[in-house]
Amino acid sequence: MDTNRHGRFVEVSFVAVLDAFAACGRQSASFVSIGDCLVSRPRIDQWESIWKSFGVNVHSNPNPPAFSAIHQAIQTDTLPDLGPRVRPGVLSVGELTSRLEAVFKSQRISQPAQPLVRAATFLWHDHLDEAHVLVQDEHSTDAAFIHGIMHRREPDYSNAKYWFHRVGRHETFSLIASHAAEILAKESNPALTSLVEGRKWNPMKFIDACEEIASNPANEPQRLLLQQIQQIEFEVLLRHICP
Repeated sequence: MDTNRHGRFVEVSFVAVLDAFAACGRQSASFVSIGDCLVSRPRIDQWESIWKSFGVNVHSNPNPPAFSAIHQAIQTDTLPDLGPRVRPGVLSVGELTSRLEAVFKSQRISQPAQPLVRAATFLWHDHLDEAHVLVQDEHSTDAAFIHGIMHRREPDYSNAKYWFHRVGRHETFSLIASHAAEILAKESNPALTSLVEGRKWNPMKFIDACEEIASNPANEPQRLLLQQIQQIEFEVLLRHICP
């Protein structure tokens, strides 16, 4: 299912919990007026407080040091696209590799986790081909998750669904569903209510939503909302990989 790939891959999801106040002159970031401001990512030490300001239920577990270190090393000012566009200003593969090697040593990240972290990082910085090389021969559900995200952004939607079928019910889905549901409730977007049904995250519906917005790019508020949800997906997965 993953041979003869055509076109460039682009990443996924990554860390950036929205910070709209600098551009909008607000006291705190908000998902309500997502069409108004440039989406940017706050510092890692603001992550939990910003989620709380959104009214999102942040679970009491503190961010693991490894996650925090990686988050800081690979942060970007804008969110990745839902598709394969390469943003200006992303770090090169060489620079990312150098930064990650330093984090791996200082945080003693396990050998099995390292290729997954690299792949996720390459996706966040829009290096889809390089991410694909790292996960195509991995057989874990975490690798399948990253693989599915990569194909969703390629975009190869049917292949993305194949890989998410292989993921099954990933243990991160409940937390993704919780955060996504609270954001969706604030936005009151009926078109996206199927992403979370019965408190369960539906990655297939998210793929469908990404495909639909690709055919209707003029719907800017919905596109930004999907990018925010993609960000949640990525951050929760990365935190899971770096316990």
